[in-house]
Amino acid sequence: MKAEALKVYGGNLQFGKPGAQLDNEISAKLTDVFGNPASNHKIKWKIDDGGGKLQRAESTTDENGIATNKWTLGTTSQQRVEASFLTKDGTEVNVIFNALWDLNGTWNAKSIYFTEDHKIWKGDWLKQVFANQKIEYFTMIVENNNTYTFKDAVLGRDLDNSPKVFEKITPSSRLIIGSAEDKIRLNFQALGGSGPAILKYITPNKIQINFDALKGFGTRWHYDRSTTIPYWWTEEIVLEKQP
Repeated sequence: MKAEALKVYGGNLQFGKPGAQLDNEISAKLTDVFGNPASNHKIKWKIDDGGGKLQRAESTTDENGIATNKWTLGTTSQQRVEASFLTKDGTEVNVIFNALWDLNGTWNAKSIYFTEDHKIWKGDWLKQVFANQKIEYFTMIVENNNTYTFKDAVLGRDLDNSPKVFEKITPSSRLIIGSAEDKIRLNFQALGGSGPAILKYITPNKIQINFDALKGFGTRWHYDRSTTIPYWWTEEIVLEKQP
């Protein structure tokens, strides 16, 4: 029976350090049309993005249809490897492995961009003023690479009409990491429900997150009144990690 299906078997979405080899091998599994392992076939490997190096350019599937490789990460941008197999009819089938830089720490938002007009919110939210209040900062704090909180502040005025910075931090929530095709998928589990997003590394310490219309992490701020701002009716947020 001819081999025709290739899938990620192990080692995807590992956290690593620039220039260092991942702790675990990456592995792909080759099967026939009935899902049975296809042994003794050549799998080709290549760096798809981000530099780095692989132990070998080609490996052979074992009796379980599994081929493995060792991956040393590059030092910049997205880290991605492709494994591929050429079927007898000349069709190339491939799978993508993604590696992740450490997400732990405090990430400062450099821009939060709304591409659609929702009431008065459009463009870079950090540069806008709402009810005479200016956004001071917005941060994402990550722990254990799977737990996050948001902390933000707005410059407004107190009851004496004096300038005052109002801060708020969201409850700690779960960050679920997965992948789809060649993309790193994030799911922000929060009080407002789940919020799917796509993560892209610009550098190990600078990330871009594109949200799929995650709506509202609650009402925001103030001393005597509140304003509901749809934080995640946004196409893109860019954050940099604090040193």
